[in-house]
Amino acid sequence: MMAQGGRLIVMAMVGCAAGIFLLGGLYPASSYVTENVFLIVIDGVRNTEAFDDTTHTNIPHLWNDLRPLGTIYSNFYNTGTTITTGAHLAMLSGVRSGLPHCIARGDDPLAFECYRKELGIPQEQIWLFDNNPDGFIGMDYSTHPAYGEEYASSSYHAYPRSDMHVARALAQAMDQYHPSLVLVNLFEVDRMGHQENWEGYLEAIRRADAIVYRIWKKIQADTTFNPAFRDTTYRDKTTLIVTTDHGRRDDMHGGFKNHSMRDRGCRDLMFLAVGPDIKADTVIETRGDQIDIGSTIAELLGFSLPLAQGRVLDEMLIVPPGKDESNGEVESRAVSSGWHPGPNRSLMDEVRVTDTDAMSRDPSIAASDEGLHLVWAERDTGLVSDGWDIRYALSTDAGSTWVEEDAPFVRKGEDTPHTPDIAADPLLGAFAVTTAYTFRPDKPGADSTFVWGVVGRARYGGGGWSPTVVPTKPKLMMIHGEPAVAVSGEQIEVLSAASYFQMAAASRESLGVGWRRRRVQTWGGRLRECPEVAIADTVRHALFVARSPGHGVPWYARRIAATGTVDTFLTAGEGVIHGAGLAVAGDRVIAVWGDDRQGHWEVYWRRSTDSGISWPEQAVSLSESGVGAWLPDVEASGDSIWVVWEDYRDGNAEIYAKQSTDAGLTWSEDTRVTAAGGFSVHPRVTHRDGDAYVVWQDDRDGNWEIYSARIAFP
Repeated sequence: MMAQGGRLIVMAMVGCAAGIFLLGGLYPASSYVTENVFLIVIDGVRNTEAFDDTTHTNIPHLWNDLRPLGTIYSNFYNTGTTITTGAHLAMLSGVRSGLPHCIARGDDPLAFECYRKELGIPQEQIWLFDNNPDGFIGMDYSTHPAYGEEYASSSYHAYPRSDMHVARALAQAMDQYHPSLVLVNLFEVDRMGHQENWEGYLEAIRRADAIVYRIWKKIQADTTFNPAFRDTTYRDKTTLIVTTDHGRRDDMHGGFKNHSMRDRGCRDLMFLAVGPDIKADTVIETRGDQIDIGSTIAELLGFSLPLAQGRVLDEMLIVPPGKDESNGEVESRAVSSGWHPGPNRSLMDEVRVTDTDAMSRDPSIAASDEGLHLVWAERDTGLVSDGWDIRYALSTDAGSTWVEEDAPFVRKGEDTPHTPDIAADPLLGAFAVTTAYTFRPDKPGADSTFVWGVVGRARYGGGGWSPTVVPTKPKLMMIHGEPAVAVSGEQIEVLSAASYFQMAAASRESLGVGWRRRRVQTWGGRLRECPEVAIADTVRHALFVARSPGHGVPWYARRIAATGTVDTFLTAGEGVIHGAGLAVAGDRVIAVWGDDRQGHWEVYWRRSTDSGISWPEQAVSLSESGVGAWLPDVEASGDSIWVVWEDYRDGNAEIYAKQSTDAGLTWSEDTRVTAAGGFSVHPRVTHRDGDAYVVWQDDRDGNWEIYSARIAFP
């Protein structure tokens, strides 16, 4: 269902199914009173002109009329990219997004899609309204193979019309379709700011304030406000959330004309919630994050947002009678010592590595003579605000058991690690890296509340972790996705997707030499993402996506050697790309990636046989999913190549693998690694003694846990 600048027109609608297969299992109906959620985003209002203004001149209705009815968060932030597209995707998916304006759709499933798929909600019940010039490309559905256009929201795009026009379109939809999940973007505040019209900017805030109040009165069917507001469908059954996607630069960083920076003015957000399950007249000082909005909407409406990293803003919720508030953590530790081959386990002999109440995600694995090294991110359940630790486990018996040892990165105060990677040299040991951010709201002279960077630690010779090092620039607006690290002898290469138009790289030639930091060439206004690195002898290889505004997604390979740098397009925009793997074996370089050029996702691969100088063979589809296969990883040793990926051919997310024993001339059949019935995602692979080992995150136990397996191919 889509409309643009005029009547609301039904163009396509998928109705409720009598029975629906749910990827994550059966989810119970919400126990809250709330049956509808309206999320209103006043685009680009700086908090110094909103809640932080002690006079509240620009928001009299929000402050005087709505605030006493609900809850505000006095410390609410955008900790990702302070740009409209990325910020809205973060709110709807619960995952920080690095996407700038109009680049492409997001890859993580949105609240719209999850709500429709899990509860069988028809398209006309979910609406997106905006008057943004970019038309909110990518906000109605994601590229995720389990969701997508089949579960899109209805949308109404009203550019270049006013916020009031958007409000009238919303009112018409409320009367005609009675939607239960709505996102409204009011763009005029941001437009006036970009025009550097201070008075127009303030007036736009005041108009938005009046519009929000009018919407609430219609929700509550207040006929004393307007006799036409007689429809009681929403009265006392609707939660209204009012926030902004980003603020504006403070005076230290150029003033209100622009945003897109890491300063406090851009990051500090207003947040207000009103509804039957929201505490009244409450101010919460606990830190909230933009990525918490999606999880909170899902909690209220009774569906899951499976990949969300945000939390439920439960401080503001009135807990329904009988709802379980318990939260604990059960630890599980194994004991082993000394590497040995382990039992002759079959393909399906999986090992559950973690067993906690915390979310465990984004595992990475590497091998050395000491054993198998595993790192993953695990939420700190003792913290109300966003908090993660990077955990580490070692297996010395071919993955049969894992011993959790000292964590390489733990949250210290407001210094928070986030997403890890690990690599190892067979003789020296492992080197782990993680993205991390630091929160400094009150530090004198600080020019930002949040800054991002990459930190690393070595575990050489079977000992403990070395002191922390900072390979890349430590003060970035955001690092999205995972970092990548490669180790060969004493050489280390680190690559990360920094902010949204650059890659941050760092190299170290030997243990006694400092880090050489650099920025990878940007090739104009293209998003950098999905970095991968590898080292062979003294040659460094890098692989990454560069998304362009036209949605073409060239896939770059970069070879760096003493003789110079060679860049190669591995694709030329044939399809959208997501997820990648890179491996080297002698002079062979193997690249794999997820590609939708066939109209659905499949894993493609390409190789170089001269150490990345040339790539004469064309990209070839490797997987045979027919439905959706993406997020691959690859390992190589001698003539052997192992590829693993996330696959949706079985109706849910399972891990598949493939092997070549002749350097890619022939391949085994697609081999199913998991059969869990839920989400088995984010596979990573390594090898040792001729065997391949895969790790992944899995929700079969009702919580995200880390699993591992040794792959035996038929």
